[in-house]
Amino acid sequence: MAREMKAVIRAEVDPSGVVSGVARAQAELRKLNAAAASTAINTGVSAAIAAAQVAARIGTAVINAAQTRVQTLQQTTTQFNVQAANAATMAQVADFQRSKRIADALAPDVIRGIQGQTAAKDAEAARMLADPLLGPGLANSMAIGAGVDSTRNLAADEAIASTVPASEVVDILRNMQQLIRDLGKPF
Repeated sequence: MAREMKAVIRAEVDPSGVVSGVARAQAELRKLNAAAASTAINTGVSAAIAAAQVAARIGTAVINAAQTRVQTLQQTTTQFNVQAANAATMAQVADFQRSKRIADALAPDVIRGIQGQTAAKDAEAARMLADPLLGPGLANSMAIGAGVDSTRNLAADEAIASTVPASEVVDILRNMQQLIRDLGKPF
């Protein structure tokens, strides 16, 4: 006869490890829930901003259309109605008179401002004309700029035309440096 065999498996679980594992899992779930809530809020805010932008564009278009219509009706009315044309003319006269009063009030200050600008430009011109080194310095700067451009183009052309060994690059750079030094010397 076959005998029955029984096996008993005993497992001991450290309850502190299980508890800390559950606590870590719950903490991670809380982080996920917070991230999801933040994403939902951000999505809602973005959607609200986009909707507000669309509404603003529609509102602007409606206002522009209304203004265009008002201008068209005003133009037609002032063109074909004598009283409206007279009112428009009187409004233009009032605008001219208002502008004239403003111009008369501000004229002395504007005149002083223009005179100040002219005096500053005259002083700058006098300073430039009195500086004996400005002309030669300008010429040197222009020559240096042209030399730098020419040397940079030469180096680029050399690099494009052939494979330049490192020793030749060093020589080209030294030549460029000497050319720049020579160009910087006064005439």
